[in-house]
Amino acid sequence: MGEFPVFGCLFLGRNMGDIKTKETGETLDVRGASAFLKISRWTLYQLTRRNEIPCHRPIGKKLVFFRQELEEFIRNPKILK
Repeated sequence: MGEFPVFGCLFLGRNMGDIKTKETGETLDVRGASAFLKISRWTLYQLTRRNEIPCHRPIGKKLVFFRQELEEFIRNPKILK
């Protein structure tokens, strides 16, 4: 299965099982990711649109975030200014 960038995120395919088997573990939706990062959903959408935060689109328009990737995003000082 190929991986295609879609609006700054990684499109992983139509099968939600693809996203569950990734080694990073827990997945978060937009509400969960914005609560975890302590930012608004609007800000989170802007970060994804500018491809500044790791996100995935396993099915259509729904965004999925991996907790481990978000933790790495927080630790990366050149991304968070």
